[in-house]
Amino acid sequence: MQSSISVWARGVVPEGLHKGFGGTIGGPIACGGVPVAPGDLVLGDGDGVCVVPRGLISETLVAAKALLAKEVRALEEIGATGSMSGLYGVPEMTEIP
Repeated sequence: MQSSISVWARGVVPEGLHKGFGGTIGGPIACGGVPVAPGDLVLGDGDGVCVVPRGLISETLVAAKALLAKEVRALEEIGATGSMSGLYGVPEMTEIP
């Protein structure tokens, strides 16, 4: 089974005639002005791309799981009450006579 990976690019640079010199492999780069180093986590979806430095990956995962749990609880409460007003502590809308 073949897998695929999405690729975003701001431009295309064709390979030159000489491939035996220039550039480095496994070194830091800048992509769209954002530094990316070997070992960094690069995530992308339809909304954009995010670079998480290697030293922050564990901390970011913990924060992301906490946010996901909060969002799941919010959706469950909205589903149970049919309203977001209780979730955010705002009064229900009433009709104006």
